[in-house]
Amino acid sequence: GDGFGTASSAEEILEALTAYPSFNMLSMRRLENVELFERFSHRERQVERAMLASPPPEIFVPDTPDWLKKLGERNGLSKTANTHYLLHGTSRGKLQSIVRHGLRTKFCYSANNLYGKGLYFADAACKAAQYCPAAHGENIILVCRVIIGRSHLLRKPSDDAFAPEGFHSTRVRTGVTCKLGCKPGSCTAKCLQLHNEVIVYNDCDVYPEFVLGHTSPAARHLSEYDINVVAAA
Repeated sequence: GDGFGTASSAEEILEALTAYPSFNMLSMRRLENVELFERFSHRERQVERAMLASPPPEIFVPDTPDWLKKLGERNGLSKTANTHYLLHGTSRGKLQSIVRHGLRTKFCYSANNLYGKGLYFADAACKAAQYCPAAHGENIILVCRVIIGRSHLLRKPSDDAFAPEGFHSTRVRTGVTCKLGCKPGSCTAKCLQLHNEVIVYNDCDVYPEFVLGHTSPAARHLSEYDINVVAAA
């Protein structure tokens, strides 16, 4: 195959997400950018070699829903590099740049990023949707291939621009990571991270593959979906 998602993959995503009544799907598009995919694949091979040369004592596996797991199995994501499909929310206005250049760390940093200058991904659509700025109209969630590799668990906020030495990514965990950086044992439920997230710091660690257009729960639900391929110019 060409390494890109198949039409049946797109249909499986639609079937899975329409099971959630609050998730109003408007469109489903598959991105094709050969240059970005080759860059991603090269990086994936690098991480595979690093993981084989120095196997971690345990491998972090994100708690993704079944539809993302099945999509990963269908499209042959690298288990050696610990590659998984994860979700990233963004605005429609940024989509054209993402189609051409991919997700880039230099455009994603803001004062609201608690865990460093990286690209943030969620295993739940509700968390990814929090990064979508529009209250009305179409918002965007990207389904991305993400190379997690060896992942470091963050227990408090960070402003790092790189993963710690020997790691390829970082992660925050529900009920474990403290958003305020409290002293050990002094956290309350309000201080703790509510959702799991994965952060990568290398643009090449990500390949955005599917674009999900959706609206807020109050918006009108469309009965037909637009499934097409968006190729980079």
